[in-house]
Amino acid sequence: MYNTLKKCFLFKDVTPEKLKLYIKNINYRIIEYKKGQYIADFSNEIGIVLKGKIEVQKNLLTGKKIIMNRIKAGSIFGIPYLFQKELENVTYLYTNSEAVVLFITESCLLKLFKMDEVILQNYLSYVGQRIYF
Repeated sequence: MYNTLKKCFLFKDVTPEKLKLYIKNINYRIIEYKKGQYIADFSNEIGIVLKGKIEVQKNLLTGKKIIMNRIKAGSIFGIPYLFQKELENVTYLYTNSEAVVLFITESCLLKLFKMDEVILQNYLSYVGQRIYF
């Protein structure tokens, strides 16, 4: 798990020792998904893919599905929905293979920010890049 987390932008430049300590000091949940499942109910969490591949899909009014993104191990989903109580989730996550996802709640993410400023800087840098894009 820690090798995959190290690939995640959130933990860039965080030493493996610190990463293990931080993860041990927060609550998280790990869920395994079978191929062909939809991932639901993550509105106040981020998900970090530990294993497998996931498609981010959007359904059009015509019924057609558009693949917005494909994410793999070490990637995060759910960031646009954090800290946004009114924002409706309009995307669907579909597993292309067996997948394992680690979920971290908003409150635990805030705890990580307090534990290490580098994690906060990595998060803000990512959000800034997405806004710029």
